[in-house]
Amino acid sequence: MDGRLGLAEVIESLRAELDEAATKGAGKRIQFNVGAVDLEFQVEVSREGGASAKVRFWVVEAGVDGSVSSASTQTVKIHLEPVDSVTKTQVAVADMGGPAPARPTAAAG
Repeated sequence: MDGRLGLAEVIESLRAELDEAATKGAGKRIQFNVGAVDLEFQVEVSREGGASAKVRFWVVEAGVDGSVSSASTQTVKIHLEPVDSVTKTQVAVADMGGPAPARPTAAAG
């Protein structure tokens, strides 16, 4: 399985990264809404374990020369809209840089 990752594994990794960013951003003054996420992959389709087995989609990593065989791969485009499973609202992540800058205060009298 050199150079191939399961499609579910790739999407789960993206989910984990977004979850980590949201967790790190909780309580930060500056937040970023995560809009639609569009992914495009080159995949190989295979049937594992014979005729009764399920079909698997393998994300193909390009070789050193940046190419993959077009005869054995298909392009899959996936459109995801991240939603918080608890609040059912759009996911927000925050600036993960240093502390939020101090807010300006009103000048006295």
